[in-house]
Amino acid sequence: MQIAPTVGTPFQASLVLQRLNILHKEDINFDPVMILEDPYRLEERALDLVEQASVKELYRILYILSRHRHRNMSLIRAVSYHLNKSDLSDLSAVQLSNLLYACAVLKVFDTPLLEKTSLALQTKQRELTPKLAQSVLTSMSLLRWGHSQTVQYMVDQLNCRNWSSALFHSDDECVSKTKDIPLSLSLGRADRVAIVMSLANLNKNNPMCCELVHKVIATPDVSELQKSSPFLWLDVVWSLAVLKLLNANLAASVLTEDFWGSLPVSDSFQSIVNFTKINNINIAAKYEIQGYTGPYLPDTFCPSDAKLLLRSERKAAEKVISALLHMAPRDSYAILDATVEGGYVIDAEFFVDDSGEPQPLTKVGKSSSLLHRVALKVLDFPDLTLPDLEMTGLHAMEARHLSYQGFTVVHV
Repeated sequence: MQIAPTVGTPFQASLVLQRLNILHKEDINFDPVMILEDPYRLEERALDLVEQASVKELYRILYILSRHRHRNMSLIRAVSYHLNKSDLSDLSAVQLSNLLYACAVLKVFDTPLLEKTSLALQTKQRELTPKLAQSVLTSMSLLRWGHSQTVQYMVDQLNCRNWSSALFHSDDECVSKTKDIPLSLSLGRADRVAIVMSLANLNKNNPMCCELVHKVIATPDVSELQKSSPFLWLDVVWSLAVLKLLNANLAASVLTEDFWGSLPVSDSFQSIVNFTKINNINIAAKYEIQGYTGPYLPDTFCPSDAKLLLRSERKAAEKVISALLHMAPRDSYAILDATVEGGYVIDAEFFVDDSGEPQPLTKVGKSSSLLHRVALKVLDFPDLTLPDLEMTGLHAMEARHLSYQGFTVVHV
């Protein structure tokens, strides 16, 4: 019986057309067209059968949900629960990588499941390819899953192994050729850039990570991005600033007016992000590159308002600021949402004396040398990596740059 592709949602059609084993393991008589006409019927049936599903069937459900970006939370929770109880060793390295990706797309921040998947990946050394290791790091970055052991394992594999070129035949299998090729040739330029950006987001800059970063970008095709893909080049240079690997030539390449003057200026989110990154790089060049003599941004450089990047819902920050204002009233003692050099926005700026007592802003000019300038930053869930709740690369760099400007940074 053929099913019309226009009936139902892509998710239900995909489930039926791909004939998930979980829906065919029992002798169930159902009308596929009727199921497709009911948007939730198929997912409800899958939910009923989750308890009986194999680990591969459980993985497949999450993966298909992620491919269609369909967040059925009841089904996701049930599948995650049973995956946590299952042995993941039957999954291939590709399937485990896909599972991490599915969790990233579906925003499944299930720490036990992520840890179990990560540890299982470390038993699949013979199946690893450069592309697969890069995909794992990218998924970990999307999840902000900074599991140090797994990150280091993938980095070590990329640094130390003689790779063979690999051809993926499906989502679940790959076949490797025997010819060894260098890492710079076994991964495309975009994949190598993705590694740098992933390590920067997770704030991983130990010596082995830095060695890998140098290895994957030290090729002419990456430097060509400055002209062929300026936005991607900006991402590379900004990531190196996060990792404290920025040098004078790289900084100068984006701080020249020829570069930043060619970028479109608008109120779009991406435009504001781009110019904020250039501001960040300017501070890195000023304070973190010894002997830097290249260009800086002009004092008048302010093409966009970084405050527009603030989240619309800041419940944690609002509660902390509300408590702060009881002892340091707004405007007379504290400045809220202050934008400072580098394009950084501080939740609250205020001054205290040696005893920690807030001081009125009118007193700052007279005795500022005796006071401590405090930058209060309230970190929410998206600002931290799991499982250790450490700052993402952006916020770690922000803390460094604020301290260079004389702030005592207080994170809440």
